[in-house]
Amino acid sequence: TWWIRQSIERAIMNQARTVRLPVHVIRELNQVLRAKRHLE
Repeated sequence: TWWIRQSIERAIMNQARTVRLPVHVIRELNQVLRAKRHLE
């Protein structure tokens, strides 16, 4: 179900970086990076 997938994604986001960022900050950062790639 979706909540299992969401918790796995959240765990990966929390452990992926050396300096832990809040999940909402990572989501916003990913959105900005995606837009930047789209414009290039």
